[in-house]
Amino acid sequence: MKKLFGILICTMVTIFSLGIGSTVSASSTKNESGSTELSDVSRSNDQFKPFGTSKPDKGSVVNLNTKPLKFSGSSYDQTLYTNSFFKGKSTINYSITNYSKYKLTVKVWEESDLFIATKTLTINPNSTTDGKIEDLDKSSLYYLGFSGPSDFEGSVY
Repeated sequence: MKKLFGILICTMVTIFSLGIGSTVSASSTKNESGSTELSDVSRSNDQFKPFGTSKPDKGSVVNLNTKPLKFSGSSYDQTLYTNSFFKGKSTINYSITNYSKYKLTVKVWEESDLFIATKTLTINPNSTTDGKIEDLDKSSLYYLGFSGPSDFEGSVY
């Protein structure tokens, strides 16, 4: 009985410690307009969208012909994704600042991509990278994934 109890305690401690190691640091707050923002993820109210740990919902799409998609986030070990898809242009510009001491890997995913990203970018530690991504289908939906560890902000336009 003691052995079974010991195994049960070890299993619970292991599960609990794994759960703590894979959490994203963020707290939910309501701003004056009533929308919910993740304060540890969003750098400035009304300027950046918070991130999720899964691809965006089809109901949230930014047309880059009318406005840019701005983003920021940080994570110890999880991949973060933009909350919105973007579309509207076959060539997009980007500006991404990496505040981390680690290289940041950013993947551009088309909605239908399963295993291979459309494009992969690498942003050096403590630097800003500006560039272009060409040959996109302007009617397709795209989103970005940011591999952890990460601390970044930027936009696509």
